[in-house]
Amino acid sequence: AAHHRAVASTIRLIETDVARTRTGHGGAARVPVRGLIAAGFDHHDSRAGDPQLHTHVTIANRVQAASDGQWRTLDSRSLYAASVAHSDTYDLLLADNLTRTLGVEWEVRLRGRARNPRRELAAIPDHLIIEFSQRTAAITAAKDAAIDTFVTKHHRQPTGPEAVRIRQQATLETRQPKHVSTLAEYTDQWTRRADLILGSDATAWAYHVTAAPPTDRTITPAIDTATPDATTSRASTFAAGAEHARLAASSAIDEQTVEILAAAALDQVEGKRATWSRWNLVAATCRTIGSAGLQFATEADLLAVRRRVAAAAIERSVLLNPANTPNVSTEIDAATGRSIYDAPEVFTSLEVLAAEGALLEATETTTAPTVSADIVDSVVTAPLPGRDQLLAPDQAAAVRDICASGRVCDVLIGPAGTGKTTTMAGLRATWEHEHGKGSVLGLATSAVAAEVLGTEIAIAAENTAQWLAQQRFQPGRKQRITQLETRRADAIAAGTPIGGIDQAIARARARYDQWALHPGQLLVVDEAGMADLPTLNALAAQAQASGAKLLLVGDHAQLPAIGAGGTFQLLAEHQPDTPQLTDIRRFTNSDGAIRQWEADASLKLRRGDPTALDAYAAHDRFTDGDADAMIHAAHQAWKADHARGLTSLLIAADNETVQALNLTVRADLIEAGKVRTEGVPLHDGTVAGIGDRIITRRVDRHLPDGTNPNPHTDERGRLAAGFIKNGTVFTVTGVRRDGTIRAQASGSRPVILPADYVTQHVELGYAVTAHRCQGVTVDPRTGRQPRLHRHRHLPRRPRQPQQ
Repeated sequence: AAHHRAVASTIRLIETDVARTRTGHGGAARVPVRGLIAAGFDHHDSRAGDPQLHTHVTIANRVQAASDGQWRTLDSRSLYAASVAHSDTYDLLLADNLTRTLGVEWEVRLRGRARNPRRELAAIPDHLIIEFSQRTAAITAAKDAAIDTFVTKHHRQPTGPEAVRIRQQATLETRQPKHVSTLAEYTDQWTRRADLILGSDATAWAYHVTAAPPTDRTITPAIDTATPDATTSRASTFAAGAEHARLAASSAIDEQTVEILAAAALDQVEGKRATWSRWNLVAATCRTIGSAGLQFATEADLLAVRRRVAAAAIERSVLLNPANTPNVSTEIDAATGRSIYDAPEVFTSLEVLAAEGALLEATETTTAPTVSADIVDSVVTAPLPGRDQLLAPDQAAAVRDICASGRVCDVLIGPAGTGKTTTMAGLRATWEHEHGKGSVLGLATSAVAAEVLGTEIAIAAENTAQWLAQQRFQPGRKQRITQLETRRADAIAAGTPIGGIDQAIARARARYDQWALHPGQLLVVDEAGMADLPTLNALAAQAQASGAKLLLVGDHAQLPAIGAGGTFQLLAEHQPDTPQLTDIRRFTNSDGAIRQWEADASLKLRRGDPTALDAYAAHDRFTDGDADAMIHAAHQAWKADHARGLTSLLIAADNETVQALNLTVRADLIEAGKVRTEGVPLHDGTVAGIGDRIITRRVDRHLPDGTNPNPHTDERGRLAAGFIKNGTVFTVTGVRRDGTIRAQASGSRPVILPADYVTQHVELGYAVTAHRCQGVTVDPRTGRQPRLHRHRHLPRRPRQPQQ
């Protein structure tokens, strides 16, 4: 009942605030409608047969305009933009309904790597949640046995989708009989399982934890307002999981609390995007209310507070597209206060505008170090050191422009395949000729990509997050050097030995210099389009303060930043003479000649020119079919590469397809006898056994990766080199009962991955998403042409809103 009330309330909100249709010439006006036509379908279980009450709501695409009563098409863009905000609103409504009905309490719990904390019922222990939601090694063993049966019956390996379905079936078989269960039967099964996990009668336990009657207790907001200037503090923290359930009236939430919640909501949005919508702020408002442990006496109280906090967050934002001044006859949308002819609001913040302004100023400030024209000419016209290779004309021109510009922040645009790495190698040789060895430093958004950058152009390189984190320790390191120098002077005056002090000073200076920028240095950020606004702004400010130069290398038409993005494109388009590489060199035939048609087609794809598809079709580059066929085709292509001894990687658009491919490849390798069936459970429900390829998903500077034969730790107890990175690929050589894995990267020494790291931060490494493949090494040429895959009979999946 609590769930159904929350669903009904959410749909009513969508009807009032979101559902619109378009009228007028070209659908210029977005007008309210007289409600929605929808059908709800209740499901009580998950695919794995676990309890999971949810309702699928199908909304008809025909609505009646409130203005004239005509039936028209629902404006799906409005509905899609608001979907996450209303999903989060439903979560709040459901939690409050349950608390008011059963007196249950909630608390925020961590949910593992790369997942946001989530509110859970305080009475439900983690081991009970795990029992009803996590696949186990036993399920995987049952799945492998089912695959053997499939091969015996059909004389072939199952396709990727068939393997996934077999795994789902195995999950059901290990937990319940092989028949469709009624809700009563399911409840009986779930109760018996809960009895075993709890070690007591689950029904009696449930009565006990829900025995408290609905409460009239008033709220004590779990918000720390003792912080100086709490109404504007972006560092305010919110306590969750209060000792008792607290139900508030909206009047109990004062304006100071509203302002703190609004600041926290704006922090969430601002950390992920440079511009945002009203619904982005509403979604963040809901999550902030939940994180604060706030619950309300009535639905109206909750919605009133949601409205007040969202309005305060909007008030703190900067509107980029002000409404046109309406005339007397213009109809106003009650939900937004804007004309029905105005586009939805687009917001940003003063902080974002200030950061972008500072970066633009850095691209116009010409106080950075340069390289003399004579030195540049002598280097770009000779073979590159260690490469026996000349720079191409466009590469040499880019090096000349960057060395002569004097801009504190410079940008180099390089579409895929234009030789950005070669250009950076030429730039390093040129810069070091003028400013000395070690005057070029490298950064990348991931540790693996940074390692590749450092290796390919022979410079010291780090990931951007670590570099900026280390800047916080630099004042302390500088103070340490000063203290040691004072001690040295005192020792000399006292006539005591200073050898030990000199060694300590040398170590302290080396540590400081490792993370410092000095006058004349060049800081290169590779794939800078993936770096967010705060990162680029901090690096530019450091370069300017240090008398150094920042160079951002990348392509704004490739992968964007995970956080607040669009900055690289802004900078790239700001200057009319931004250096740009133009010639594609990646596509070559067996004789080394450039495949010009493919080079031209790739540039058309980059521009979004649909005529590029004609060229790919003419060269038989399309493989079509539905999603199942595409998974199978991708697996077969990988299998062909693997059979030839090549290192190949499957890249998919979403985590669901990645897991399907990983499971398919693993089943195939098990059948071939190259991978052991049994192994260690991973966080996503898969299993890694001996012979499996795995990939690490979190940097851990305490764990060696096997590349350094003599690893040592620094003064903070972390490895100075050769540590585990996000994206390091290993082959499993051993597993232990406690979940520990023994693994080895190509060309490296064996290492031990602890059980707690494995269960949280390791995945199968046969397939990855596009963002995760950055820096992963594969064979550059497989001997076959790459193919573009498309889904047939499937709608295009829209990009998920980053809320």
